[in-house]
Amino acid sequence: MSMTRSTAAALLFLSLPHAFHAFQRSNNPSGSIAVRPGRGRPSLLSRHMFFEKQTVDNRFGSERERKLFTLRVTKNHTDLMTDPTRIAPLPEPVAARAGLTGTAFVSGFCEDPGRSDQFVFDLLHRGEAFAFDRIECFCDDAVLTKKLMSSRSARNSGLLDLLSIIQAPAPGADPSASHLYGVSTWVARIPASADRVRNIASAAEEGGVENLAVLVEGAATAEDLADMEAALASASEDGALFDYSLMHANCLVDGVEGGGYRISNATDAQEPDDAGSVVHRDEACRLITELLSLDFSKGRAIKAKMVDVNDPGAIWLRALRNRGYSRPQELEALLSSFNSMKSVAFYEFARDDQARYKGLIEGTIQLTPEEVATRAAAAKRQRKKEYKELVKREVAERQAEILEIVFKKLKVVYEDSRYRRGAITEEEWNKLYFAAFLDEALFIWDTRNGGKSKRPVYHTEYDKTWVPQMVEKYGKPERVEGEKMSSPSDSPAGGIGGDDSGISSDFKSPFGM
Repeated sequence: MSMTRSTAAALLFLSLPHAFHAFQRSNNPSGSIAVRPGRGRPSLLSRHMFFEKQTVDNRFGSERERKLFTLRVTKNHTDLMTDPTRIAPLPEPVAARAGLTGTAFVSGFCEDPGRSDQFVFDLLHRGEAFAFDRIECFCDDAVLTKKLMSSRSARNSGLLDLLSIIQAPAPGADPSASHLYGVSTWVARIPASADRVRNIASAAEEGGVENLAVLVEGAATAEDLADMEAALASASEDGALFDYSLMHANCLVDGVEGGGYRISNATDAQEPDDAGSVVHRDEACRLITELLSLDFSKGRAIKAKMVDVNDPGAIWLRALRNRGYSRPQELEALLSSFNSMKSVAFYEFARDDQARYKGLIEGTIQLTPEEVATRAAAAKRQRKKEYKELVKREVAERQAEILEIVFKKLKVVYEDSRYRRGAITEEEWNKLYFAAFLDEALFIWDTRNGGKSKRPVYHTEYDKTWVPQMVEKYGKPERVEGEKMSSPSDSPAGGIGGDDSGISSDFKSPFGM
């Protein structure tokens, strides 16, 4: 009984491949299925050119084809504003501002008893553009600030070794020139007031500050911000005495950095939502320190606000980040992302292009005959390019698989025939029988992939040049007259037979040679 069961199991196992191929033929009468080499999956090549003939909605043979077509069509259009390779240029190195060494002075922070505002000090301490050996904190309550700043991260990072706490003469007072002697860089946070900005600018001028970054918080009109910028420009004599940057935020709220924000020139006309706009506190600290670090931002006055993820500014920012921009590169790109020809931001180009495509789909915009011809030619070139790349990839995969079969079988047969192969090395063995095993490997590959009749034509065409090249490279070399491949007496196994090849006379090839 057990013998009968084993025989039945063996017969069933041997019949499975034939049943599988019969199932394929029954489900595909046209015989159009193609198998990708080494994967057993349908090839994309037989379906690749279907884009040429699709004209109506029922043109898709399967859900997979519909998804492929949708991805192809939308890649350059409906996903335009989220595709960083389309709307964001490659990141470039940015120039750091000079003079960011020595002593940094920070004022206007550490005013809330429940918040240390340590993040702005961390940025000045660890920023790549900064090399300060001393950081001074000007605050209303020195004892409380010192307690709040004595965190584990501040100790471990070395910030406490550089930090010095300075008590303000009165709550809410601005630093005077006497506090700024020996200070090279000043980061100030003040309420939105032109008079306060004038005081800051005057103190920076008298104290010999080289770099000044001012964070202005509170409601302010474009005229107010223009007055603040004019005060800084006048005190610095347009950058001759010190370099400055100004940033306005309507309201700071608790929140981490990394969200979507939008910046514009401080003097630009106000938008309807500017009055209720906010900026995350950590994001504001990041932006003001990055403004301080960039050489490009000298003399610039901007305003910032957090925006929704679908805002064009947030989309443009996300594209920059996906492209690999660092925070300094990101900010400089936002400050300089205007096209000199049309004076509009890159993301606005993307938005207009997307709106135009939507109009084409809906029928509200019609292409001219020239545009139709241009697009058709471009689409045809793209299809040809993709087809060639796909053919090249599949051919390379097949050739690698065939060579793997050849050398694996050469090694197995060589090891199995050690007792009768005589004085022949493995290298000589491979050269002698590479061509024969290559023919066998081609047959094995065809068998695995539906037979020779199902082999794609491009594989056959490539084989006409590839097979001779492989035989010449790995096969039996042309021997110089009078030269012997190996002497039987020189072989460690000793010679059994005595011909010039060094192979035993009673040796037999596995192919009957």
